[in-house]
This record gives sequence, structure tokens and C-alpha cells, in this order.
Amino acid sequence: MKIADFDFNTRLEPYLLAEIGLNHNGSLDLAKKMIDVAKDSGAHGVKFQSFKASDLVLESEPAFEIFNNLALSIDEHQKLYEHCLKQDIHFLSTPFSLDWVDVLNEIGVPAFKVASGDMDYYDLVEKITETKKPLIVSSGMATASEIDDLMNQSFLKDYELILLHCISNYPPKLEDCHIRYIQTLDKKYKSLVGISDHSEGIAVSLGAVALGARFIEKHFTLDKSMDGPDQSMSMDPSEFKALSKASIDLSKSLGKFEKPVIKDEIQMREIARRGLYISEGIKSGDTLNHSNSRFVRPFNGLSSAKVRLSHDSHKWVGSDKNQLNPKDVVKS
Repeated sequence: MKIADFDFNTRLEPYLLAEIGLNHNGSLDLAKKMIDVAKDSGAHGVKFQSFKASDLVLESEPAFEIFNNLALSIDEHQKLYEHCLKQDIHFLSTPFSLDWVDVLNEIGVPAFKVASGDMDYYDLVEKITETKKPLIVSSGMATASEIDDLMNQSFLKDYELILLHCISNYPPKLEDCHIRYIQTLDKKYKSLVGISDHSEGIAVSLGAVALGARFIEKHFTLDKSMDGPDQSMSMDPSEFKALSKASIDLSKSLGKFEKPVIKDEIQMREIARRGLYISEGIKSGDTLNHSNSRFVRPFNGLSSAKVRLSHDSHKWVGSDKNQLNPKDVVKS
């Protein structure tokens, strides 16, 4: 699976998506600046939200004016996409209506993101699959059976999909994050798995990577003190940089499930392991014990795992139950 030039089959590190969302506060200039800083902070992609307020919430609801003031036009979306191209960062967005799927597809997004609140809006999800572009779905607020129902829909059969574990609180308590559930999703479904992480800090995201997450979404802001509903729980540039570096380092260290043979350890074995050495004056047939023999560095081929000395000075016990001839042991 790929998102633009990011190939999940060849890249070790997780894909990092900076969720700008509504943190641009309706300003095209601020949105462009956030794209620049997100790129510098290590994000592979940025994500916006695409909607017309009347397609998302009733006009009578208090949230209508908030969404109406923060909505970006089609022309602004196009300009942000072109800006992302110049900055070599992926432009993604979450469509909140069927019409916006067509708009974003024409603009050229490399993938689509479905919000947790719409993971059961099958008309929207199926519309996205008609584009044949990768799909990223958050599962916040969903029950296990709802996730199962979605993943078993015929329009998602064999579709390129990333399923994100998500807790839709802002921020959630750490004990509510349950990132081990990522392993359950990974075993149960054929899709890639990741996390849409609303928690504070980077610990939950890094834990998710260690448990198999290949994709991390975090809300992003330039300054947590700015106006806006999501600013305070978003990551600032320094935090995002820390997440980027740590996730790369962690991914390099994960390795295989089998015990590896490390070339650099072979020489260290010769230095750190102990060998059996005997005192001067030992004659052939003498019994070896801790008074006349010792295990010290460097290793000489005779380890305590193979040769055991008795604490009883009158008895020596070898791994083969026989006495060891001193001529076969290195003298110290």
C-alpha cells in the first residue's frame, strides 16, 4: 500500500499525519504557514476538513456558526494542495459530504480520511471507494461489532485501507487509551492499522508503534494558546519533532520476532564471557574445585554452563559427570 510516494512495504517508520483540521481558524495564510512548519516538524502529510456547514450540522445548532466561519472554499483547498506540492508534503482531507469527495478527488488528494463520527456513514465511505484511492478510517466511539460491520461491507473487500484505533475524547485519560487493542485489530483484519491519538504527549503514539501501528495521526498547531476548539489539545512543532524522531528510532529498533544473531556481539562474547582457569601445580588426576580453579575472563572455550565446579573441595562435578583432567584446562 502507498500514500503518494510513501510505500508502507519498504518504509520502517510509521506515516505521520499532522491534523491541522480547523486550527487554521479560517485563514488561508495561517494554513499555509502550518503546512510549512508541519513539514519541518517531520510530518509526511497534513490533513484538513472539507465541508459546507449546512451539510454537516443543522442551522439551528450552536455549532453551525462555528463550522460556517471555519469552512474553507474549493479555491482555498486548491491553493493549499498546490502549496503542499511545493513543500513536498501530502495534502489530505476529511470530506463530510458526498460532493466533497468529488471535489477532493479532482484536486488530487492521494488518500481520503473518514472521521470517527462518520465511520458508520456507509454512503460516504462507499463513495470514497469509487475513487480507488487509499482510505483511512478512524474508529473512535465505535463498538467492536460496528467496526466488524464496517470491515465486512462488500465495498471494502480487498480495498486498500488503514484502520485507526481512536478514543474520541480530547484528551482521553491514559487508562482509557487501551492501545493493546491495536494488536486485536491487526490480527482480525487484513488492513494496516494505526492510531488517531488525541492524548497528550508522545507516549501513547510510540506505544502504538511498538504494538504494530503503521500510521499516526495527531492534531497539530503552531501555538496551543491560539483561539480555536482544538488548539490546546494539539501538538506544537517541538512536540511533533520529538514524536517524529522517536518514532523513527523506535521503528529501527523493533526488528524481528526471532532472537537475532548480531555480528557485533560475537566479538563481545570473547571479551565478556568467562572461561575455566586452574592454578599452577595441579597434577593430572587432581580434583578441581573453587580453591584451585576459577572462572574468569577471557573466554577460553570452557564455560560454567559446560563445566561445573563443586563447592565441596573433595568432589568435582562436570557436565558429563566425569572428572576433568587438568591437562585439558588452561592454567592461570
